[in-house]
Amino acid sequence: MTTVEFVMRKLCSGIEEFEATPKEKLEVDLEVLESRLKNIGVKEITNLGCLLLVLFEDTGTVCHVYSNGKILIKANMRNDAEKACKLIYELIDSQRASSFLD
Repeated sequence: MTTVEFVMRKLCSGIEEFEATPKEKLEVDLEVLESRLKNIGVKEITNLGCLLLVLFEDTGTVCHVYSNGKILIKANMRNDAEKACKLIYELIDSQRASSFLD
């Protein structure tokens, strides 16, 4: 399985805000991603058209996922932010892999 590589950087020293940007150009179908997140048990998802707002209740991590693959994250710790990003990028990668099969 191919994994999307991304670069993460902390945006502000006062609060735990991070940004993850894919190293390659992505086109993310937000409706498909929303469905896949729901299938794995994520309950708090809001589709705002241009982005998905996702809350991971177990860690309190909030992600803004854009259709170009960029993710803005608010988390208590960097590890929580990375965990959420890896999960989202794995779902995006599986979405890309299934579109190649169509």
